Amino acid sequence: MRDELYSFMCPHCASARLNMLDYESLMVLRADLGLFCVHCPACGQRTSLLRPIPSCLEGEVAHAAEDANAGMGHKRAQG
Repeated sequence: MRDELYSFMCPHCASARLNMLDYESLMVLRADLGLFCVHCPACGQRTSLLRPIPSCLEGEVAHAAEDANAGMGHKRAQG
């Protein structure tokens, strides 16, 4: 099911099925939206996708934000 929900054909060569969960990089734009970069092993091209962040990655994203003391991982001071 994981592959079906997040897979797509490479837009450059149309010969490889890629999965956005196998991203090379992810730029978090909001708590629920990210810019994913995925590499195609068939043609070597990289594809960028602007997609909602899957719930299965929420913990990983929050942990990375905490480690970087940035964005959604940064606790704001009350006052």
